[in-house]
Amino acid sequence: MDGVIDNSGSAVPPLNYIIGRELEFKSKDTNGDMYMQGDHFFVSCFLKTHWTRKENSPYFFNNENYFIRTLLNKDHLILQSQKNKNIIYVSYHSKEDPLTPANFKELTMQILKILGYDVSLNLIDENKIDGKFIKNLDHG
Repeated sequence: MDGVIDNSGSAVPPLNYIIGRELEFKSKDTNGDMYMQGDHFFVSCFLKTHWTRKENSPYFFNNENYFIRTLLNKDHLILQSQKNKNIIYVSYHSKEDPLTPANFKELTMQILKILGYDVSLNLIDENKIDGKFIKNLDHG
């Protein structure tokens, strides 16, 4: 691989996409994966997933399952750097992203830079909204 272009990717996977129904949210209707809303209804939908935190299940989602999906994993990034440091990383991320916090992306890119990678993190703020390429500070 020669390069990675990232647009609002999650450095730490949101658990609600993996085991969302098992998480205890304060409001079940605002933490789904997708929403449908009309004048008189609001429907919150969840992805069908077999992952669970029930330890006796064959689909038990343990810590290792989470760590392998986490880009902000220092140990994995060190192992990667031992294999190939010739990867260019370019990332665009909103400072106000409600789904994937920018601070996790900043930490990931800092670690990659320390490990010797060519890194470019473009944090998007209100000054960069142009109405064409960047329309708002939401996710993506």
